[in-house]
Amino acid sequence: MISITALESNLTDCNSRPIKLAQATSNFKEGEKLGEGGFGGVYIGFIPDLQSYVAVKKILRSSKQRSKEYALEVKIISQLRHRNLVQLIGWCYERKFLLVYVFMPNGSLDSHLFKEQSLLTWETRYKIAQGLASGLLYLHKEGEQCVLHRDIKSSNVMSDSNFNPKLGDFGLARLVDHGKQSQTTILAGTMGCMAPDYVNTGKASKVYSFGVVALEIACGREPIDPKYGSS
Repeated sequence: MISITALESNLTDCNSRPIKLAQATSNFKEGEKLGEGGFGGVYIGFIPDLQSYVAVKKILRSSKQRSKEYALEVKIISQLRHRNLVQLIGWCYERKFLLVYVFMPNGSLDSHLFKEQSLLTWETRYKIAQGLASGLLYLHKEGEQCVLHRDIKSSNVMSDSNFNPKLGDFGLARLVDHGKQSQTTILAGTMGCMAPDYVNTGKASKVYSFGVVALEIACGREPIDPKYGSS
């Protein structure tokens, strides 16, 4: 695991050779931004000593609650090791909240399904759906506790150079004892991807959002698309 100190300080690899994250991302230049969500932006960076690109997630630090969410995300994903999960390689929590991931050259699934970045073959679509299912099985069954992602959607499914899927963004994830359900009074997730009964029960579904993504992969339509109207 790479050790990352504050933004103004150093990123250190296994040989303790310092590299600045700000330099790696051109000081978080807008042109280096890969995407942006409710928690902040993701930037591409190049680390010469590692001879590789990385994705740096810069999280907005606006509240104590956000601090707790960041700490929980680091705790959860730093323990995960699976071929279909985006690999976390470092983090920073002094002054700035930063997460450093392995860079995914083919970007997010939604960019291929809805933004016409490339046309996915049926073989590739099947591989993505199967890989995502494998990653979720690992999260739900193979750890000491069940990991509920709570925000499974096509924009959080990344792809490497061979279109192997990698589920990312664990900012809303929760650890739950096996055999129990996560219940909350605050909804977490994305409209169109959450189970309808979640609003009333407060219990997050393990599989509903996967079904939504599977339908998106099959038909190439978003779960909520105003141009098609209501049915």
